[in-house]
Amino acid sequence: MLAIAVYETIYNMNKTHHLNCFFLDVNLEQTKNTNISDVLTCILNSVFSLVTSTGNALILHVIWKTQELHSPSFIFLFCLAATDLLVGLIIFTQPFYVAYKIAELTNNYGAYCILRMIKSISGWTTSGASLAILSGVSIDRLLVLTLHLRYNAIVTVQRVLQTVFVVWMLSVTIVMLRFRIRQWLIFPAAIVVTSFLVTTMSTLKIFQIVRRYQRQISQQQQSVTL
Repeated sequence: MLAIAVYETIYNMNKTHHLNCFFLDVNLEQTKNTNISDVLTCILNSVFSLVTSTGNALILHVIWKTQELHSPSFIFLFCLAATDLLVGLIIFTQPFYVAYKIAELTNNYGAYCILRMIKSISGWTTSGASLAILSGVSIDRLLVLTLHLRYNAIVTVQRVLQTVFVVWMLSVTIVMLRFRIRQWLIFPAAIVVTSFLVTTMSTLKIFQIVRRYQRQISQQQQSVTL
């Protein structure tokens, strides 16, 4: 009986080391410290999921109900809030993180693999779309200052929605490439760097334009005073 018990223990340990869940690295070995950290992260993600969902839902409700806010700029914000809302809802990232961690703690490998796959795919997709739309918001703010009266003719609600749709399709396509391309992390890294550069450059340009306008207003006020 002792030999059988030792054999089963060794077999289960080897099985744990060789678990496979598509492209994900799996290690279900647990210690007291990892169990405590998993429980704490589950609690924190549950709280942040509720806060994220509530805050973004309020933004969506206000923009949807207020006719005056149905402009291209606010539609961009609406799409950004909708994307962030998906992160906090039950069908996407944070709740699935809690779910797969619970499956990990209870050694339910079948549920763990499925839930972690959903969390990974949805998380990368929504994060990529959110970063791209955030860059779109900064570009939209820059266009307001540079196009002036031509803004309403060039930037329309339909074009904003088309842009957001293309962003989502690209995000989904890039995430699906993870099943085929080994060096897949190049794509999300490029998205993060590009989004950061676009947002930073747009913000700096907006700051320069605002400063120029402030100087012009100050000069006009001084000339009037004199």
